[in-house]
Amino acid sequence: ASDLLWANTHVAGSVFALMITIGILVEQSMHVSEHYYRELFDSAGDAIFLLDAKNLKVVEDNQSANQLTGLQRGGLVGKRFIDFSDDLRQSMGPVITAESLAASSNSPCREFAMKRAECATVICEGRVANAGGFCGPVLQVNVRDVTERNHQDQSLRDTAARLEKAMSDLRRTEQHVIQHERLNALTKMASGVAHDFNNALAKIL
Repeated sequence: ASDLLWANTHVAGSVFALMITIGILVEQSMHVSEHYYRELFDSAGDAIFLLDAKNLKVVEDNQSANQLTGLQRGGLVGKRFIDFSDDLRQSMGPVITAESLAASSNSPCREFAMKRAECATVICEGRVANAGGFCGPVLQVNVRDVTERNHQDQSLRDTAARLEKAMSDLRRTEQHVIQHERLNALTKMASGVAHDFNNALAKIL
């Protein structure tokens, strides 16, 4: 009986030690996963806002979100995301929900102005999706500053317009040159005919 008790105690101790080891490994794995997630989150080029799905307040943000809004880390937490964009707030109507935010932001080619801390605005585009984070189910809003891209697009359009005008001017100039050459040719031909006529008339007279 004592041997059986000792064996049971030994097995129970081994199982307990194994459970502690597994718990430590799981905790370490979760810590590594959270650390890896945090690195990816903070190194993302897009501004990422994690919002409470019920009140649309920011619960987490990355470095790009801080750069976009001009606020320090943690300065966004607790603020409503839509308070940073009058465009989005107006397009969502009187009832502001996660669904209306997604519908307003996820429209193709949808651009909206985002307010910065120094009262300036930047033109952005964004996507909204349901996500699960370490803080539970949230809305993940990815926002990208497209101000520079729009400036480049406008510059390309301006260049294309100038090129089209230059081509049009060139075609007009070409037509003028062709007309001028034709007039010169007609003038020479008329001059030659007149000269020949004068020579023939002089012989007769």
